[in-house]
Amino acid sequence: MSDKKISQLPAVSTPLAGTEVLPIVQSGVTKKVSVDEINAGLAVYPAAGIPVSTGTAWGSSLPVPLTPANGGTGATTLPANNVLLGNGTSAVLAVAPGTAGNVLTSDGSTWSSTAPTVSGTVTSVGGTGTVNGISLSGTVTSSGNLTLGGALTGVNLGTQVTGTLPVANGGTGQTSYTDGQLLIGNSTGNTLAKATLTAGSGINITNGAGSITIESTAGGGSVTSVAATVPSFLSVTGSPITTSGTLAIAYSGTALPIANGGTSATTANGAINALLPSQTGNSGKVLSTNGTDTSWAAVGGSGTVTSVDVSGGTTGLTTSGGPVTASGTITLAGTLAIANGGTGATSAGAALTSLGAYPDTNPSGFTSNAGTVTSVDATAGTGISVSGGPITSSGSLTITNTAPDQTVVLTAGSGIAVTGAYPSFTIDATGGGGTVTSVGGTGTVNGITLTGTVTSSGSLTLGGTLSGVDLTTQVTGTLPVANGGTGITSLGAGVATFLGTPSSANLASAVTDETGSGSLVFGTTPTLSGPTINDGYTEEVFAVSGTTPALSPADGSIQTWTLSGNSTPTAGTWNAGQSITLMIDDGSAFTVTWTSLAVTWKTDGGVAPTLNTTGFTVITLWKVGTTIYGARVGDA
Repeated sequence: MSDKKISQLPAVSTPLAGTEVLPIVQSGVTKKVSVDEINAGLAVYPAAGIPVSTGTAWGSSLPVPLTPANGGTGATTLPANNVLLGNGTSAVLAVAPGTAGNVLTSDGSTWSSTAPTVSGTVTSVGGTGTVNGISLSGTVTSSGNLTLGGALTGVNLGTQVTGTLPVANGGTGQTSYTDGQLLIGNSTGNTLAKATLTAGSGINITNGAGSITIESTAGGGSVTSVAATVPSFLSVTGSPITTSGTLAIAYSGTALPIANGGTSATTANGAINALLPSQTGNSGKVLSTNGTDTSWAAVGGSGTVTSVDVSGGTTGLTTSGGPVTASGTITLAGTLAIANGGTGATSAGAALTSLGAYPDTNPSGFTSNAGTVTSVDATAGTGISVSGGPITSSGSLTITNTAPDQTVVLTAGSGIAVTGAYPSFTIDATGGGGTVTSVGGTGTVNGITLTGTVTSSGSLTLGGTLSGVDLTTQVTGTLPVANGGTGITSLGAGVATFLGTPSSANLASAVTDETGSGSLVFGTTPTLSGPTINDGYTEEVFAVSGTTPALSPADGSIQTWTLSGNSTPTAGTWNAGQSITLMIDDGSAFTVTWTSLAVTWKTDGGVAPTLNTTGFTVITLWKVGTTIYGARVGDA
């Protein structure tokens, strides 16, 4: 048997009797053990901790079904979609779903599937509450609607909104930024794109948290004189500065020109005259506009009065002294007639007679009608009482309204009782409440709708999509960057102008601590005028490769070239004034043919220099006009 593999042994007959023997290693010694001995040494089923009977194979005596005492359910099958209920040590119980709409109900000792019970009578449903200006109002006692109204206000942009505010709604359309990123307008799609400034030649850009530092890395220089010139309405002292100092700019006292936002005058009247059209030759005219410009215009309806006269007409008045053709006075006389508000008389008695106070036959009769009042009283009509009369010498009559000015009658409707009389009424419900048979929801506020109708039980639906929110009146707070905002409530000086018109001049006005002036510099062929560079600068060293490279200053002003074979360089992009310092390593004695570059050599007798066989040969190439010149630097 020792010469057979296990795979070559015949299969065992099952079930095992328990007397079969297996080899094991115990304390380093190979020994035999029977199946019974193995089972006796195992107290539990290895996978689940379930006791097994000694003398049988693992799992052959698992209780079926597995009882709750051993972690099972005690059941061999479980009905589909039933709910299981614990049952002590006995098999679990199952509760069937029953009728659609049933609920799981407890009777205090067990659970069952039963129809829901709705008890009670709703007599009144009211709507109340206001959230961000949206209110729910109304009361329904039989059928009707609750009303969703109001106007959305006070939405906190920091906590009550989601999503990203697009550019079209005054947002940025962005939710996150890296240090130094700017928002650049993009007419395609009307979006704001994120971008960082790219450093051009001689420029270094450092992006910080909320800051951008732009520095020049070009060659250094010295400022020998700084002067300032200012408009006439300003004055400058301390100019020029040749070493150190301060330029002081002050108001000179002269008028600020209109072209600079002033009035060109130092007095109020002078300012008005300067701003208005010229007044010369325009005496008596008035200021007029055509909707765009102002000008002086003659007063309409003007002319010359040649004659003035007055007529008394039918008033009873007469005039004299007219007409007046140059100068003079018109005199008014006569007696004003009754029809024109007068008396038609020139004495008191005649006036009384004219007005009908006494007959014409007794114009002075009032002097014979004198007498003495001995008693004054008043008679009260319906609803009026009079007290204090009669008055026989002096006193006051008091007249009082003893009845209401009007009668108010309230008529009771169904389920209502009215008691009392005007002005005190008592209104009571006689039906003990009512039964709400229908509650509906209606109303839309900023796209949010309340809909649905409930006739027994149910819910009204608040839906729709929030829209039309007025960012000037209906929101509060600050929209964070994560939602497409800026996280700030105000822009620094000049920033809004730059965002509206992103020009170099507006960018310079929006930043502080900048140096220099002029236009924004980008990476491709920038033009710099007189930069001052402190602390030196670092050049990029470019490694040329291949045997036919296109040499170009765009790759850097310092370049190295380790020859890999006989080579013929060509001219890349060159502009007048550009140069290259080229270090050639020709350790393998290769040759360089310069004809394609068309170099005019200024050393080595006007021919191309012979390359060193050890170390570098340093050559300077530069372009003036249309010619590329070359020269060896140092010894051969």
